[in-house]
This record gives sequence, structure tokens and C-alpha cells, in this order.
Amino acid sequence: MMTGLNYRIAHNPDSSHFMTESVAFGQYWPVHEELELDCAVCLNMGPQTTDIGIWCQEQLIHQCSINFTGRDLFTNVLRLKPASIARYFERNPNEWQNLSGDDFSWKLAVLLRWESRTWLRKKRPSLKENKDFQGLIRIIALGFSGLHYYLGLAMQSLATHGLYSKDDLPSIYLGGGDMGRVGSPRLHWLDEAGQFYPHTEINWLFSHLLSSAAGLPVTQTYTHLSTSPQHEIAYGLISPKPLLNPIAPHDSPLFVAGEAYQINFTPCAWNHPILTHRAYSPI
Repeated sequence: MMTGLNYRIAHNPDSSHFMTESVAFGQYWPVHEELELDCAVCLNMGPQTTDIGIWCQEQLIHQCSINFTGRDLFTNVLRLKPASIARYFERNPNEWQNLSGDDFSWKLAVLLRWESRTWLRKKRPSLKENKDFQGLIRIIALGFSGLHYYLGLAMQSLATHGLYSKDDLPSIYLGGGDMGRVGSPRLHWLDEAGQFYPHTEINWLFSHLLSSAAGLPVTQTYTHLSTSPQHEIAYGLISPKPLLNPIAPHDSPLFVAGEAYQINFTPCAWNHPILTHRAYSPI
């Protein structure tokens, strides 16, 4: 197969020749979006999980995945009111009733892929006084706010163990396959004009929750959306400017669970560090 790409094969490759998805995703932002990783959280929102990478001075200091995605933040919320979706987009309500989970998800994805950009620009502004729609928006905003609060808790736990020393809130970089699958990022729905920007008003709510959970003074931070959703990892892998300090497995002494758990029937709090497997043998 002819690709037109130049490549070379590494002889006797070691771990330095490879990178995790979090590193590749993080590398996309400074190279292709011209955004720094001096103090940033990268959120790669996929169809099943959201991958989180916390960066400090261009070094990935923490990475994890949570089972909380656009499906939970958006699709499942709209599933509660299929008649409203039909009304907003001027569709036959009967076509949206009694759809199974996957059928609803794909029908919604196709609808938004083809019509969301026009709808956000022309119809979304007229719904700012619609009580039904505003109730829907509040639920979606609550979900994104909870995600920011979780990030703040993770930062607080990392700071407790000496892995995060910044006094400023990080910038949030949001992208991934699930953000692009419906044709337009969900955060655009939260802005009255139908276009989310880093200075959009909802960012003040995100900033407040992030700082409160992290135990930092309340200041303004910004959420940036990827201009190439679903393609960030591919771009990051071929970036001509590799990051200098990707995380190494042995450099991460703990994992933050984010919820209560048990190890060998011993209860542990949400912020109790999960040490490497050598500390618990056998589990």
C-alpha cells in the first residue's frame, strides 16, 4: 500500500519509542492548537470513557480514565425527552418514541451531524426563554460542572502527595472522538448564541467548582475545544515537536481512585492513594 509518508523503523526499540494515548493527545495541543501544557488538564472524551491527563511544565504528572462520557453528559439526558428533540428540530415525534438505547443514540448522532451547526446558529438563540429547553440545559451544565469538580478533587489529592504544586487553576483542553461524533461539541448548547468560546459565561461556573474542589482561590480558568475532534491522537503521534517529559510508569507512585474502594477487603477513602502493584501482593 502506498501512503506517501516517510517513515523509519526503530531498531531495538524501548519504551521511549512509544507513547500512551494521553501523551499523544496532550502533544496535539501545543503543536496544532498553540496552547501550552505548563498547567493544563487534557480531556479525551471517547464513546466509553473519558481519558484525563494532568500536565505541569510540559510533564504528564497524572493520567486516568473514568466511565463518564458525552453519552452521560448529553445523549442520555436528551433520551429523557425525545418529544422535545423532535420539536426543537421540527421532526415527527412518533419517530423518536420507544427507541432502544443504540437506536436512539445513532439517530441522534445522525441528526446532529447534519443539522446541529445550522440549528445552533439559527434556532438556539430563540430558545433562551423556553423553560423546557432551559431545564434540559441546566442538567447538561450540571454534568459538565461535576466533571470539573472531579478534576479539582484529583488535583487536590495530587497536591497532598506532592505531585502538583501550582497555585493557579489549569486550563482545560477538551476533545476526543465522542465530541466529534455528533457533529458539534455539546458545550455549544450551553451558550445562548450557540457558540462556545473560552470566555463564555458558563466558564465562570466551571472555574468556581474546579477551584473549590482543588482548594485553590477562585479565579477564572478557560476551557478550550479542539478544532479537530476525533483526530487529536493521530496528529499528536506525528507531531514534529515531541514533548520532552512524557510520563514513565515508574514515575507515577500513586493512582487516585476518585471513589471509595476496597483492597483485600480493607476500606479506603476516595483520595487514598492506590500504590503500585508491588505494594499489594497478592490483591
